[in-house]
Amino acid sequence: WRNSDINFHYHLAIQERQLIFLYHGLHFTIRWIARLLKRYPTTISRELRRGTYGGQYFPIATERLYHQ
Repeated sequence: WRNSDINFHYHLAIQERQLIFLYHGLHFTIRWIARLLKRYPTTISRELRRGTYGGQYFPIATERLYHQ
C-alpha cells in the first residue's frame, strides 16, 4: 500500500480496536490487519502488546487506559 493510503490519526478509534480484536481472533497477521485498517503494522503490534492479557486482547480495557 502507499503512504497516502495510511490513516495518520494517532489515536485508534474504539471501532478499530474492535476490528483488531475480531481479526486477531481470526488469526490474521499483523500486516494484514494493518492493511485492512490502513494503519502501519507497528501501530497494530503496539496496540496488541498494550492490550493483551493472558493471551487475549481486550479492546475496551485498552480504550479505558488510553483515556486515563
